[in-house]
Amino acid sequence: MMQQVLLKFPPDVTANLATTAYLPLVTHLANETSPKARTAVAATLKLLHKQLQPQQNDQLAGFAQQWLFKGAAGGDQQQQLLLLRAAAAHALGLVAEAEGPRFGQRRLNPEFVGRLVQLLDAAAADADAALAASFAAELEGEEQHQPGEDGGPSGLSSGVPRWQEVYHVLLMLEKAASGQQGAAPLAWQQGQQVQQLWRLLVRRLLLHPHLWVRKVAARLLGLGLATAAVTDGLIAAAEGSSAQEAAAAAGVGIVDAGGSSGSGGGKFVP
Repeated sequence: MMQQVLLKFPPDVTANLATTAYLPLVTHLANETSPKARTAVAATLKLLHKQLQPQQNDQLAGFAQQWLFKGAAGGDQQQQLLLLRAAAAHALGLVAEAEGPRFGQRRLNPEFVGRLVQLLDAAAADADAALAASFAAELEGEEQHQPGEDGGPSGLSSGVPRWQEVYHVLLMLEKAASGQQGAAPLAWQQGQQVQQLWRLLVRRLLLHPHLWVRKVAARLLGLGLATAAVTDGLIAAAEGSSAQEAAAAAGVGIVDAGGSSGSGGGKFVP
């Protein structure tokens, strides 16, 4: 019904309705358990953004960013906060779909990307810690395993924490990099924050415990590798890292050789 209102009412009515309707729609996006209903809400939000002027979309996107980077909470409120963050990232992805190339040009500034990197890094650390704890619990269970009992690794029995945040943030970045300009808004030359994003993607998010996160991370990396401004930076960074590792290994070898020759007490023979 909301979509029909947006389609049939004049633009000025839609503009006046936008601010009032936005929070309830994002809240439904966070709390709705039915995939069909979530899809309908997402379609409504996307339609809303397409009908608004850039200034109005800026205001709504500002709300979503505030919810995405909202501070920590305790107890039951923490779970609600995580759901809100995931919904906010989803909502920003819908803005990216509605705005197209303009999203990357106008919104992926260094400050915003830097905050995304912090969020992704913290969420990935939580997922890794949960996975390590799960494996430790399984090993302890195997030590107490009685002969004749059936059992095996079950992974994260309680689910991967914060995967929804990571998934929707990466999905938003994928949509921003899927336009005619490709991943140009995330070019290596854009600065340190963007470089940290690509390093985090390659080193950690491609190995994330959740399958959906790994898939969207791989797709985003594919878009980056199709853009010379990203590929050149990634290759240079990989070569620099390899050179540093080689130099460090050579240094260790020299120290070891010096220690072994000195410990023998004899003369050095070339």
